[in-house]
Amino acid sequence: MILGFLLWTTDLSKENISDQLIYGGFLAGVRSLIWFAAFGLFESLAWGGRQRALALVLGVVALLANLSISGGISFPSVAQPMWIVAALALNSLTQPGLAPQQRSWLATMAPLPIAAVACLGFYVFIYSPVVSCSTPLREARRFYGTYAIKRTNAQDSDSPSAAQKSATEARDVLRHVVSQLQLAAWGSPKHKENAVLADPFVELAQWEGEEWKQVYRKGAPLIETRQQAAKAAKEATRLDPEGTEGYWAEYQANMTFAKAATTEVRKFYEFALQAMAELVKRDPTEARFHFLLADLHYLLDDTASWEKEAQEALRLDEVSTDPTRKLKLSQRLRILSRRQPNDIQLQFQLAEALEREGLEDEVKPVAREISRLDKEAQADAKLTEPQRKQLETWLKSP
Repeated sequence: MILGFLLWTTDLSKENISDQLIYGGFLAGVRSLIWFAAFGLFESLAWGGRQRALALVLGVVALLANLSISGGISFPSVAQPMWIVAALALNSLTQPGLAPQQRSWLATMAPLPIAAVACLGFYVFIYSPVVSCSTPLREARRFYGTYAIKRTNAQDSDSPSAAQKSATEARDVLRHVVSQLQLAAWGSPKHKENAVLADPFVELAQWEGEEWKQVYRKGAPLIETRQQAAKAAKEATRLDPEGTEGYWAEYQANMTFAKAATTEVRKFYEFALQAMAELVKRDPTEARFHFLLADLHYLLDDTASWEKEAQEALRLDEVSTDPTRKLKLSQRLRILSRRQPNDIQLQFQLAEALEREGLEDEVKPVAREISRLDKEAQADAKLTEPQRKQLETWLKSP
């Protein structure tokens, strides 16, 4: 277990390594306590004969069932104990007293081809696809933090040459991440084998959407990247139709495409609406999902559906006791401002909330609306001088 922890530390990224070590050490400690408790329990049980054999067989079945939906089989810490348990189970089944003493050669050898077929099927349909996708997936994830750092350096650098260098490095890292995720999801050209897990497709859709934003330009490459992101999100929902990650990736991708589209904006909003509707079905008590669904109905001019979903979002926000499942202040103000579109103070509060939450892209449209309302307002309803200065700052922002 100590060796496993040391090997894990060699694969850590350099960003926030102290936090990673503290978190990983805590998990390793908890895992050790569970393991030693299990050892103590099983050592104290006087299992023998048929009961021990049955318990071991059930353990192997449970491991195989778990590994059919998880990627743990690619880790030696999981695969090796599984085969040890399988060997113990086979040994227990062949102990004297558990089976008739006189057995024919055919009866003894009959389970072997069945076991061989089962092992071959497990290797072909589960082990091989999981292992083939896990290595490039881990490689891609190693560079997620690096990309964020390079992007921040490119935006915050005072030197144009340094900013250009960081931007170039960020593009290279992004291209590497996308290529590794493509390999994890779709397999290599020589050994094309789609992933059996949804995670590679979810992350591929998200990062291809990011690549689309960064290299946005007219022409075939733009359309191809957009189509690949949509295809990856669809594949994620096919593999895990009851999960939420695939639908969330599909929603994000279509909202990204809608912001830059000129002639197909409504189509992308409709695709995003379908994905968000599926999310609401799977998590009907999440206020945020109802708000996003209401927002899409508003953008598609469906006022009745917007009001219904917005009211449900406010209701869930009010009854929720979990802060992570509550609406943001800007989301509450967005609903109220749409109900009272001529309330200039409400619009100003919305712009302030958006700025505090780091949503600069959404501040400027609200600021333009505030400017229009201020020009049309009566003297007692106009903005104050400090508010007007803040409004000018928002309007001048890039």
